[in-house]
Amino acid sequence: MIAYYAHYHGNGHSNFANQFVKSLKTHSYVITSSHFSFSKEIDVLKIENEDTLPDEYYTSKHNLPAYAHYLPKSLPKIAYRNKRILDSIITMNTKLALIDVSVEVAALFRLSAIPYGYCRMIGNRTDQPHTIAYKAAEFLFAYYPKQLECSNTPKWIVDKTIYLGFTSRYKYRHAKHRSWKDLPKRLKVLIITGHGGTSIHQEMIQKIAESSARIKVTVIGPIQGIASTETIQYLGVQRNIEHYLTSCDVVIASCGMNLTSEILAIKNKFIAVPEDRPFDEQKILCRNLVREKLAIRLNPNDIPGTIAALLNLNSNKNLKNLFGKSESLSKHHIIRSYINEKQTVGHYHPL
Repeated sequence: MIAYYAHYHGNGHSNFANQFVKSLKTHSYVITSSHFSFSKEIDVLKIENEDTLPDEYYTSKHNLPAYAHYLPKSLPKIAYRNKRILDSIITMNTKLALIDVSVEVAALFRLSAIPYGYCRMIGNRTDQPHTIAYKAAEFLFAYYPKQLECSNTPKWIVDKTIYLGFTSRYKYRHAKHRSWKDLPKRLKVLIITGHGGTSIHQEMIQKIAESSARIKVTVIGPIQGIASTETIQYLGVQRNIEHYLTSCDVVIASCGMNLTSEILAIKNKFIAVPEDRPFDEQKILCRNLVREKLAIRLNPNDIPGTIAALLNLNSNKNLKNLFGKSESLSKHHIIRSYINEKQTVGHYHPL
């Protein structure tokens, strides 16, 4: 069996895990502390998260091991969490782990003699823990195209990475784009936030809605302290956003990798709002998206100008080729080499 570890922060890791295990469900399972709604037909081992109170953690991190980013001390649930993972290695006859993402979990699998592949994310990730995790991995994989790779990424990391391209639950389609003058009298602007926290707030949304009398704003996502007004329709969290993406004229959104892939699959370009994430992940992703003519960065001081720049942006002509398929990783020859076709598959149960 192949274990797919999905970090609980945001929905992207769990969404990718869900797609992978669905395409290889008789030979894989998910390990996570996420509350994501996984498909009913796949095995999911729910474990404790590793969180502790900031003040408690601060006093115990002075001698953090070189292989770790976050490793609380004197936290009993960490031992129980690790035991649950180790139990699954034995009961599920685990042969390989896919780590998305945690350098500490990668170390746990490797110490248990289980080889692993490590998911790479965009950002400043050349620190010692990441370097150790990358070097110990059998292979690296990334849910973005090689064209979005940072120019300063070491060659050995690039050579070790399987670039899966943008991976979206929505099928890619070529979007027809019109100029400002060709758009209807009411410009439908869709604002979307991810699940990892956002800088998009009521004041910013109100400013966007009031920037032009032509604009009609719809907002979806987990935003605190926002309510519908005469100019803003707030719909809360929506599990399926395809209809909203298809029916709007302009998308303004956080630029996590999962949400970015879904937007680009349908709209081909959008206005990006990079959120504050570890290792400057979204800031660097936003910069690379702009470089590849896939997005315009939101200028909150010039909303009309930002929208006009997006409408005038000629989308990346190679975009379709930058998309991969959700099952491409499960069909990769490295993954297939770890699958024993004669293995009998059961469901997870504790020792």
